[in-house]
Amino acid sequence: MKRTSSELWGAGLFFLSIIILTQVGWTHSGQKLEVSPSLGNAAKPPIPGADEFAQELSDLALHLLNDEQAEILNRVLKHLTQSEQVRKGEVQDTSPLDADLNRTMADQLLISLTNGISDLIEFDFRQGVPKFDASTPIEIPEQSSLILLKVVTGEGDIQFRTKEVIFTFIGDNQGPLSLPIQKLGTTYYLLKLSEIPRGTNTFILDFRNEEDEKPSYWHGITLRTQPFGQFALEVVDEKGEETPFLLRISAKPTGRLWEPASAVDLGPIMTKITGMKIYGPGKGITYYLPGNLRGPYWVMPHGFEMGLPPGKWDLLIYHGPEYHPVRETIEVKEGEWTRKKITLDRWIDMAEKGWYSGDDHVHARLLSSEDAESILAFAEAADIQVANILEMGNERRTWYPQRGFGPDFRVHDGDTVLVPGQEDPRSYFGHIIGMNLKSMARDTSKYFLNDWVAEAIHEQGGLYGHTHVGQGGLGILRAMSVLVPYEVTDFNSIMQSALGTERYYPFLNLGFKMTASAGSDTPYGGAVGVVRVFAYLGEDEPFSADAWFNAIKRGRTFVTNGPMIDFRIGEAFPGDEIEVKENRPLKLHAKASGIPHLSAPLSLQVIQGGEVIKELKSTDANQGSMEIELEIESGFGSWVAVQATGLDGSQAHTTPIYIRREGYRFWNMDRVPEVIEARYKDLDEMDQYVTENEDLLMQKKIPHLDHFRRFAGEQAGEVRKRTKAARDQYKRLLNIHQEELQKRNSDN
Repeated sequence: MKRTSSELWGAGLFFLSIIILTQVGWTHSGQKLEVSPSLGNAAKPPIPGADEFAQELSDLALHLLNDEQAEILNRVLKHLTQSEQVRKGEVQDTSPLDADLNRTMADQLLISLTNGISDLIEFDFRQGVPKFDASTPIEIPEQSSLILLKVVTGEGDIQFRTKEVIFTFIGDNQGPLSLPIQKLGTTYYLLKLSEIPRGTNTFILDFRNEEDEKPSYWHGITLRTQPFGQFALEVVDEKGEETPFLLRISAKPTGRLWEPASAVDLGPIMTKITGMKIYGPGKGITYYLPGNLRGPYWVMPHGFEMGLPPGKWDLLIYHGPEYHPVRETIEVKEGEWTRKKITLDRWIDMAEKGWYSGDDHVHARLLSSEDAESILAFAEAADIQVANILEMGNERRTWYPQRGFGPDFRVHDGDTVLVPGQEDPRSYFGHIIGMNLKSMARDTSKYFLNDWVAEAIHEQGGLYGHTHVGQGGLGILRAMSVLVPYEVTDFNSIMQSALGTERYYPFLNLGFKMTASAGSDTPYGGAVGVVRVFAYLGEDEPFSADAWFNAIKRGRTFVTNGPMIDFRIGEAFPGDEIEVKENRPLKLHAKASGIPHLSAPLSLQVIQGGEVIKELKSTDANQGSMEIELEIESGFGSWVAVQATGLDGSQAHTTPIYIRREGYRFWNMDRVPEVIEARYKDLDEMDQYVTENEDLLMQKKIPHLDHFRRFAGEQAGEVRKRTKAARDQYKRLLNIHQEELQKRNSDN
């Protein structure tokens, strides 16, 4: 399909939505990603230039992509990154074939994506094929732009190329623009244009086979520049005060994105540190929000003024789940100002009710006031009160350095605070988070001994937690199987990109208290505040970071990426324990609320011992809340939690309220044997892993620089002591289980 001038401004290339993507949860180096769709063993040689071509699209093609197209391009870059990591040996339990398959998938996606561009300029020099009309103007912005070309000379290989074109140096005595191409095959070009003459101009292109000195083909291209209009945006909160916000600007009707002026550059403090080519476009970052809010956003510390091509533009402003998202359409006219002031509409004030939000998992360099300002803007744009900024380690080194730990190194701005912490260790035995630290708890000679880490964190008054519990993988079940029986775990991140309770309920069903938390894993798994944990300080309790951490310690939490929950049994809040001496009725109150048509509850469930005992459902998109009043029996004790699901797929889940009857555990008696059997398997895996590496170490078969396996072998004896102790704990629980069965039968 050929482009017409009325369809275009700039290098506005419309990407056909030919591929539908689902989110891939990214964590850190060391996790193996699946190649999807499966290619079997159909790996192909890499296509030259695909890496640079894809990266240039991500870095520069802001006005070429809509949000769906940006996700497709991110998938390309993720596969390229994974291929590179596997090839460097940075991903465990992978082979060169995994690298080849990821690379092949990236190449195939990039070809499909590029071929689907409706206004791709195609020069097909095969006999009998209609030629591109060089007289048809291509409208582009005055400052700079991109143009994509497809040059076909026959059936053969494919290559991707990028080229910077400065028009000052083209024409007259400088000669035409020369573009090397495949002799027989297809060459895709991304041309980065600058210093484009005003008005309508025609330029001569010469295409020459790579090995030829003289041009093989000649053609022309006509460009027509388009002056900008000016746009000014001011955003204030419900108090009329200017506030940071998250913004997406997209052109109508194509949905092509435009990077706003003054957007925070997350690269130096976050995204460039990962070494992963998965971010953008430009300074943007993808928010994996539910429903149609999902997509790339830019972090805006304040309002701005900027030039925009004339036309209609859609604005999407997001400021966290307590505010209505804002969708506005503006029209920009050539040479004129368009000014817009937007007042955010708060539909609920959780802080007024005593609940304060946090993100337990944010990675960022925090070494200067400039770093702090960027991270604060990110947290405030997402309306997060407590952002835990984690230095991240592995068996060799750490990343995202902090200038210090403890109260003196927190960064405050009103009711927003950045608190340094750690994600370390990150081993075969799970990823660990330490919050509210005074120093890093790190000793590689004990890298596989998570109990030592927990003790070191607790000695300084910090909180020890398990992350990726909701997402799963990364060995977290092994960490939980060893440590949960000793009740040293202060929190469990059951929500990252989405809610996950498969690894959460089993330990509750063994009668252990399990505080729910949530973290975005920025910049790997998401963006600040895409999920959040609310902690209850009390309606009359002033906010402070210390009060927030105390509330986490008590378990007074719920996690969400949309709906809000009010859950009580009598006077007890989530995390509280109700003690009873005999069976008696208890009054339960549960309410879920949200934004109509978005996070408003579709369902509300009361969960007892892992089973749904009461559920309300709604099909009314205008209904903003639903409520359950229920009388339950205390019985022999149990754990009770509430879960809500929004119309847009958003979810929320509380920490349980624990009903403890004197002489009994609050467990699910029917599930105990199967849960403990699964824990034994986790412990067996741990023993097998360290013993294998211990044997290899004794045989001197572990390379000196393979610290991961070397540490596992060196610490094998200590690990086995801990797995044995954990087995003893589970055996003790099985004995208690049998005794309780008899006691319950007799008491009934």
